[in-house]
Amino acid sequence: MDSEEFNLESARLAADALHDVFAARTHRKKYLGKVIVVPGKLGEVVKLPAITSKLNSRVAKRQELGLEEFKFLWDTLSVVTQQSVLEAIGWYEPTDLEWEDKRSNRKPKLTE
Repeated sequence: MDSEEFNLESARLAADALHDVFAARTHRKKYLGKVIVVPGKLGEVVKLPAITSKLNSRVAKRQELGLEEFKFLWDTLSVVTQQSVLEAIGWYEPTDLEWEDKRSNRKPKLTE
């Protein structure tokens, strides 16, 4: 999915799924001789909470600004991360499906 294909609703869904993908990444640290699992901070580093806040705002200018920031962030993500997010929101590319798959003749719905 290209960043230009995002609208406000699909960007909201993708931002929430991206938050979950980033939250699933953990790190192991040794603290006082014990190994502890620490959640990753990548979502905070790329300012995903601020982008999500702008996307969920009631002010149209903030929503548009959030959409532009999300599109820019989307272009910087790795292909693996993008695929993980698209799978989480249920997006699929109709041309990549098998001929017998019932979804192969229509675009996916982004609203749940």
